[in-house]
Amino acid sequence: MKNALGQAVRKRRTAMALPQGQLACQLGVQGSHIGYIEKGLRKPSISNVNKRRKEEAQKMNQLKATFGGNLTYVLFLCGYFDAGYLGYEASEGIDWIWEHRIDDFAGLGL
Repeated sequence: MKNALGQAVRKRRTAMALPQGQLACQLGVQGSHIGYIEKGLRKPSISNVNKRRKEEAQKMNQLKATFGGNLTYVLFLCGYFDAGYLGYEASEGIDWIWEHRIDDFAGLGL
């Protein structure tokens, strides 16, 4: 079942007669997060994308400075990443492997 978590959350919330907002408040999350879970969607964290992509480039540069230029640095990506994020990482020389293509690690000898 593709959306088993969402269905379970919705069923339990309905049985407890809680609106999404009230459940979210009790869990300490934003109200929209409950809706995303119940619909089986992932809400991308857009607010931290610029910071995250710069941090990845900084980590790669620090590792290369410590261990040498032959270092292979690959991101393991799960979820949604827009073209801007991927383009930035590519421009910094960072490659990635998608969650649904985990066998691509074999090409790196891992």
